[in-house]
Amino acid sequence: MATSDRSRARVRQRVLSRLTPRSTRWACLLLLLNIPGCSPEPPEGAETVVVVHGLGRTPASMALLAERLEGAGYRVVNFGYPSRSEPIEDLVDRLEAELGRCCRNAEDSVHFVTHSMGGVLVRALLARREEPHLGRVVMLSPPNQGSEIVDAFADTPVLRAILGPAGVRLGTDAGGIADQLPPVRFELGIITGDRSLDPIGSWLIPGPDDGKVAVENARVEGAADFRVIPASHTFIMNRPDVAEEVVHFLQTGRFQPSKADRSRYLYVWAGAEREGDSDFLAVIDADPESGAYGEIVATLPVGLKGGAHHSEHVMPPGDTLYVNAFTAGASFLIDLSDPLEPRLAGSFREMGEFTYPHTFERLPDGNVLVTFQTKGEGNEIAGGLVELDPAGRLVRSADAADPVDPELRAYSVTPIPSIDRAVSTTTDMRMEANGTSFQVWGLSDLTLLKTVPLPPGPSGHEHRDPAEVRLLPDSATAILTTFSCSMYLLHGLDTDAPGAELVYTLPWATYDTDECGIPLTRGGYWIQTYAHSTGSALVSLDISDPTRPVEVDRMTLEGDWWPHWISIEPEGDRIVLTSGPGETLYRVLVIRLDPATGELSLDPTFRDPGADRPGVSFDRISWPHGTAGPARPHGAVFSREHSKSDHLRGEVNP
Repeated sequence: MATSDRSRARVRQRVLSRLTPRSTRWACLLLLLNIPGCSPEPPEGAETVVVVHGLGRTPASMALLAERLEGAGYRVVNFGYPSRSEPIEDLVDRLEAELGRCCRNAEDSVHFVTHSMGGVLVRALLARREEPHLGRVVMLSPPNQGSEIVDAFADTPVLRAILGPAGVRLGTDAGGIADQLPPVRFELGIITGDRSLDPIGSWLIPGPDDGKVAVENARVEGAADFRVIPASHTFIMNRPDVAEEVVHFLQTGRFQPSKADRSRYLYVWAGAEREGDSDFLAVIDADPESGAYGEIVATLPVGLKGGAHHSEHVMPPGDTLYVNAFTAGASFLIDLSDPLEPRLAGSFREMGEFTYPHTFERLPDGNVLVTFQTKGEGNEIAGGLVELDPAGRLVRSADAADPVDPELRAYSVTPIPSIDRAVSTTTDMRMEANGTSFQVWGLSDLTLLKTVPLPPGPSGHEHRDPAEVRLLPDSATAILTTFSCSMYLLHGLDTDAPGAELVYTLPWATYDTDECGIPLTRGGYWIQTYAHSTGSALVSLDISDPTRPVEVDRMTLEGDWWPHWISIEPEGDRIVLTSGPGETLYRVLVIRLDPATGELSLDPTFRDPGADRPGVSFDRISWPHGTAGPARPHGAVFSREHSKSDHLRGEVNP
């Protein structure tokens, strides 16, 4: 871009930043004189954003947003198309051609920002072909599940002429394009409105809507984040706060957390050390603005000392949390509808022949998928997967035993609803057997489809003890970690030939001194717990190219410590960490993740009252439930707020 062009862009940006809602229509008219298209000379290193307008609109409708994206440093392609005169397939052809013309030399990410039907076009395009440099996608007011207005008027000749061949396919029935598109497999954020300028349209639409699309119909399976704002369908793209959220999502893969979204509590599952004491769930105040930040405000003993181990990896929607006491082979269902008065809602040990439950993962319908390590007593027979209903009752089960890996035990499981699969790992908790495979299951019927041996690496140990699988932002690709500190990219999970490729390793010698524990993902970053004899750390890796993870940060602590469990705040960027042997054995720590850079930092304010170091200590004898000995924290998750607001802050604008 020439210097004079940059100067004009800066002037336009200063003008636009001062626009009021009433001046928006005049700005749009002025911007008709200079609507961005292909930028033949993009700024060096700039990522591209393809902006796609909606039905019956033109690129002028997206001009304000395009200008704001340019102001944030992006190269913008403002795509225009004849939305009312051609069928969807032809419009997708046009979009594909525009990408070929404007983005064929792109070396950095290509993002999409869409309005209304533009989101359907991008979904159809990405279902048709793979975009090699695909970044992130933000959809504004998309009819992802169609619109009832089209249902009502699509058979009316006049309205059919107005809607055109593409618009008439935006209904909610089985013939609509929305019903024919697959779940998304890319990083997607959705912003939709709940204010209407169209009383007739809103009368036809059940529930909250923006005058054209129901809030619920904007949702789609696989989206990473979803927000509702006080805006109408027609002008949602013109709000400055929407532009801010779009940029934040393009940079981090999440919208900005608000105070209403912040977790108020930490739930920590802790194992008693003293005979006669009970394992218990502790509730810690996790509101940084509270005067009680870091205080243990409630506890719930479960009545046995059984080696408190895992909770669910993230607090699920709803009021209940599953935890297990692995040594005792027992699991508990805890009701947290009132966090200050936690209640034991149920418990179980074996389910039929299956014994020693280990990992719990929620399914979209609220059921729970559980790994049971074994069948019967002892450690002779591999267990399997068990599906429970939300109350902990048996729905179905399936054996994991397979001669392909005779030493496997069902360790952890990750559901992948977008491709009707689940992937489980095979480590033996008792460390008597040596699993070296992962298993692929049909999720809807718990059919074991394949047991896949992991390929050994150059050191010969990389494939030992597969531990955890985490989905990547596309909701279909996954990475598997081993306790021996290797990362495998899993591929072909929805085919008959799933496989794994070793993509990253951390130094490892022996379990006496080294181990990689629980990982997590947020946006394009992989956070890994890493215990090592020469210095333990929490390691942050850039996985924007999952075939080549790159370390971007490493958080260390003084002294000997063994980081093991981490879980991220559902709507924020805080991480809770618990540890194995070492100086942090009894301490719960909070880490902050910079979602834009992957940098990690210890929260120094999360600490016991009067303490001289960060962290909440469980090495104490006074608890809300009475006097008891020290306890070892293990599974820990941030609360998910019932009062969570999907709304962005700001005055109500159409």
